Amino acid sequence: MRYSFASLSLPDIRSRLAIKRLDLSRFHAGDSLVALLFVSIGLLLYVCFGNARFYQENALFEFGQNILLLMGCVAFFIATSRAASKICHSIMWGLTLFCTSLFFRELEVRGTMLEAYLEVFFQHRIHYLLLLVFWSILLLVAFADFKETWDRALQWGFSRSGVWLLVGVGFYITGDMAEKNFFTREETMAKMIEESLELLATLNIFCAGYVTLRRQETLTTSLQTLSPDGER
Repeated sequence: MRYSFASLSLPDIRSRLAIKRLDLSRFHAGDSLVALLFVSIGLLLYVCFGNARFYQENALFEFGQNILLLMGCVAFFIATSRAASKICHSIMWGLTLFCTSLFFRELEVRGTMLEAYLEVFFQHRIHYLLLLVFWSILLLVAFADFKETWDRALQWGFSRSGVWLLVGVGFYITGDMAEKNFFTREETMAKMIEESLELLATLNIFCAGYVTLRRQETLTTSLQTLSPDGER
């Protein structure tokens, strides 16, 4: 049952305005941290480019890529739990699995403290087997409502979040071209270009997850503000 705003008492209105201000301040804090992340990565690229030791296996740039992909996985997973419908739920799961697939692609445990615990897991490609199982289940669910799922996926793809993801994929493709010596024949330079582009790719993919989660929260907050009874 819905009520008009006129039926709300003054304390109720003040309480809702206070909650809204708290939500906005939280969004602004998150936006500031993401902006700081962009500046930090820009400085990192400027300072480190040319020093090959930062681009080696499990060095600074690969570590940064893993952290950003992991944060992207978490952001999309939280968005999955808050999806408003089954179709949106499937799309968010697809994005979560996409980030997870990239994370496992970049993760290298050899020569790290994790090698003793995860060597067998990675040696036998068990992580890829698990991903294959989850992708298969997701595709079966998606094909049950293929047209609507495809339409909503395209809608998301043309949203701000989708643009961030597409830019990230573009950086990944360009990085792969650099790995194949498309831009230079000098192996060390090609490696530095590749890792730099992949760092930018993972940054954009994380931003896709963050913007998705932020927009989801913003829409939820707006609906709660417009619906005094909390109906969504």
